[in-house]
Amino acid sequence: MILVNVHYSISSVRLVKSVFNLNPAFRPLPGPTQLRLDFKHSGIYDKTSTILALRQNFKTGNDPNLIPFFFEVELESTIHLGGVAVSQDRDLFIHKVMPPLVFPFTREYIAELTRRSGYSPLLISPAFNFDHPAPVPIDPGQYN
Repeated sequence: MILVNVHYSISSVRLVKSVFNLNPAFRPLPGPTQLRLDFKHSGIYDKTSTILALRQNFKTGNDPNLIPFFFEVELESTIHLGGVAVSQDRDLFIHKVMPPLVFPFTREYIAELTRRSGYSPLLISPAFNFDHPAPVPIDPGQYN
């Protein structure tokens, strides 16, 4: 990837979608379990390639009997770009560079969403791997 003097500023982050539902089929098993998160992201540049609209979407994706709740959260960030980026690297910039920079906003929202729903905050690792997401360990006993 070749990025030349790319400067950016995140000018806004807005909530596009927030769905949270309790799981009536949930039956906790003894011991911890893994909450799988499905992650998608996309980006669109404006005509001048100086503004990027980046969307991040996280949702639960487990066997319904293993998790106490379902959620889907999507945030959109508006990012102003300065400097020059080689045109073939635009997609790499969307898929490799920007997701970890915008992720703290999504991570915090998910933690607050679960906390305000009466559960322990779901804390996703700051080292979340966007290419190969690892499940988030949870203790189902705390959700009885």
